[in-house]
Amino acid sequence: MTSIMAGEALPSSEIHRLLRLHRGLNELALEYTPMSEEAMDHIIGACGVIEREIIRAPTKDESDVADKFRFLAELIDDKSGASPLEDAALATATAALANLRARRDEELRQVTEKFIPHIRPRFQEAAE
Repeated sequence: MTSIMAGEALPSSEIHRLLRLHRGLNELALEYTPMSEEAMDHIIGACGVIEREIIRAPTKDESDVADKFRFLAELIDDKSGASPLEDAALATATAALANLRARRDEELRQVTEKFIPHIRPRFQEAAE
């Protein structure tokens, strides 16, 4: 039985956790505005640190890659204007997707090579 079927939550990936933290910090900044300039500077600084961590974080699966693109979409949609990190976020999200597809293609190739010797004789028999 899977974790979900047993009512247990799957662990969040590091990228997903960082993305949630980034969203939370942005919500706090909006909810508590106006606030002192020093406090706002610290929240914005923390957002910047988290943004760079999301960009640098390695991806493990489709969910991580999708979260990289979600993060990019949130940067683009930010009402405060263009982020200087948009290009880096786009580059790493696109590279992560390309790497994921390459890994999946290689896995499929390995599985195919493993079973071809067993399947080929059956195809030859069927063709005769």
